[in-house]
Amino acid sequence: MEPLLAIVLDSSILIAAERRNLTPEQAIETIQKTVGEVPIVLCSLTVAEIGHGIYRANTPETRSRRRKFLDELKATVPVHPVTEANGSDVPPGEPARRTFK
Repeated sequence: MEPLLAIVLDSSILIAAERRNLTPEQAIETIQKTVGEVPIVLCSLTVAEIGHGIYRANTPETRSRRRKFLDELKATVPVHPVTEANGSDVPPGEPARRTFK
């Protein structure tokens, strides 16, 4: 297997981390323990998906916790836009790696 160049976090990984009451920093540390010291980035669509969860929250406390998580996440991990050029860079059938179960 070729070494990883970077990890683009999927929203499901981050949702699992937030539901486990991990901070973004703790989530990143957990991921890096699994995959090693590789750059970790976010896709702008992932940010939108996490943001959507803020508005779906059924209590003010949950909404506030999710907002704090997203704000800390964006301050911790670089966010990359999806463009026509990079949107087709993923090889077809490439499996997503999950680090939270």
